Parts: sequence; C-alpha cells; structure tokens
Amino acid sequence: MANALMPGCTVLDLRGGDGPMAISELKAHRERLPIVAIGSSGSDVAVGVRAMKAGAVDCLEAPWTAEVRLFAVRTALAEVRDATERTRSRDVSRERIGTLTVRESAVLEGLLAGGTNKTIACTLGLSLRTVEIHRARVMEALGAQILLEAVLIAAGAGVRSASPDGE
Repeated sequence: MANALMPGCTVLDLRGGDGPMAISELKAHRERLPIVAIGSSGSDVAVGVRAMKAGAVDCLEAPWTAEVRLFAVRTALAEVRDATERTRSRDVSRERIGTLTVRESAVLEGLLAGGTNKTIACTLGLSLRTVEIHRARVMEALGAQILLEAVLIAAGAGVRSASPDGE
C-alpha cells in the first residue's frame, strides 16, 4: 500500500518490537516516504540507533509531547518538499536542454569544460561568430542571464562537459 500513498510522513510506533524491520520494508517500497519512529526503549539507545539505520528520519522517545511530534513531522515533510522541488527543477532543466540542437549542445558541453568561444570554435570546426550565436541560443533556451547560471542549470540536469581534447 505504501506505493499508493501521497507524499507525506509515516509515524511508526516501535513498541511492537519489529519497528526496524517495518521501517526497512517501508523504505524498500517508498524511498521518499520519511518515517518518524516513536516508542519507549527503556533508555536503550540501540533501539533508536536501529530505527535510524533502518531509515527513520527521527526517533522520539516516550514521553513525547504533541508539539515535539508535530515538529518532527513538519521537519520530515520539509525534506519531502525540498526533494520534490529539486526533482522538479532538474526535470525543467532537462526539458530546456532537450530543446537544444546538436551543435548547441556541443557548445554547451564546451562551455562546461571551461572553453572560450574561440577554443570551442576551433574544437568544433566552426567560426567564432557561429559559436557566439549558438552560445546566445543556449543562454536563451536555459533562461540564463550569465554563464555561471547556465553551467549550474546544465550540471543540475546531468549534462557532462566535453573532454579537453574534444572527444
């Protein structure tokens, strides 16, 4: 059932004894579903350690207050939101890069390798003006104002730089 759950947080009571195994099972089926483990270990730190190693994002020892439990859940949900935003940002970057032509992609890879317009032109066998045009189109397609911004967008999307010898 974990696969059908909306992004959220699971609060798992460890007092049943099979908490770490249950956490491992949940993590195996829904990687981004954070788990807040709660329980009473009788001052046995190993219980909390096993829960965290199994994949819990937090482990609350009884007696806990509603405020502490709510804070743990909010923190876990913030991590879900951050991960979702990173994924969305990466997907948008990949879509933008997907609009580039083969030559524009080659120019982008040259820029990622630290090449200048002149060295990229020489490597690709293009005129300097052609590289400048491709670079302008790359910047526009990525929605970047400066080269550093374009590099960060491309790196976030998983684009690799061209090797220094152009291969």
